Amino acid sequence: MLLINGKPCCLKANSMAVPPPPPGSVISYCSKCPLYRKAEWNPDGLIHQISLGVYPSPCQCHCIYCHVYDTHDYITPNSRTAEAYEHLFELLELIKRSNLLAPDFMWQVTCGEISIHPYKKRFLDLVQGWPAMFFTNSFKYDEGIAQHLHDHPYSQIFLSMDAGTPETWHKVKGVDNFEQITSNLVKYYNAATKAGQIRLKYIVLPGINDNWEDFTSFVNIAKLLKVQSVQISRDYGNRVSMSPEERTTLVSAAAYLLALCQCSGVPVLLLDIDYTIVEREQMQKFADEILQRGLLPG
Repeated sequence: MLLINGKPCCLKANSMAVPPPPPGSVISYCSKCPLYRKAEWNPDGLIHQISLGVYPSPCQCHCIYCHVYDTHDYITPNSRTAEAYEHLFELLELIKRSNLLAPDFMWQVTCGEISIHPYKKRFLDLVQGWPAMFFTNSFKYDEGIAQHLHDHPYSQIFLSMDAGTPETWHKVKGVDNFEQITSNLVKYYNAATKAGQIRLKYIVLPGINDNWEDFTSFVNIAKLLKVQSVQISRDYGNRVSMSPEERTTLVSAAAYLLALCQCSGVPVLLLDIDYTIVEREQMQKFADEILQRGLLPG
């Protein structure tokens, strides 16, 4: 429930409650989608993206929605996994030398927190010469990543910020270092070659970070950093199990963030993985109503 001046504020949408996705197999679920079609692929035989989601990898965050690090083996590479890492780097170097990378190729560096990874230098050497998106918590400002942003104007950093205030950041991330995060983001912004080399994400968590103070502060930060986009997301853990009432609360809260971004000129990404087609349509409908009725505070 969105809080404005400490009071709950939610659009009255009983007749427009967002339904849960239908049960059934992936095939039957997808075939009912209005966008379902046989794609006309024109494969060129080239690789356009490689995501380096390699584990075990370290991370200093304790995000309340993340369960990757519940298992100790996912935390830090060790002697048992060193050989596997070496084989991986050999394979990736071979791919780089094979002329299989497309002109628009991009790396995605998603291996825990890259700035503290024991193989950080190997990863940075690997992606040198190509655009890369570094998924980072920004706890630490890394000169190597900053230099990559400077050298490659299409490279980006990506942070799931999920808060706009120190108190909520601490609650969501489990660490009290919000000011350090924003300081590091400004440093990355100053190191970048052009605007749009920072992307932010906001996982809307009803009752935790869906208040007006967090929304407005977050959007102001996004404007200051001239972000490429804001991805409005959700906690994937309860995506299917949510009740219709919980789903409507989530979508209406996200709609306030969407409306605020739109009226502030901040580009927004709403992806299939985050919200269903129905949810996205309902969210935009709510956001339009918020703007038309002047429901944004201030």
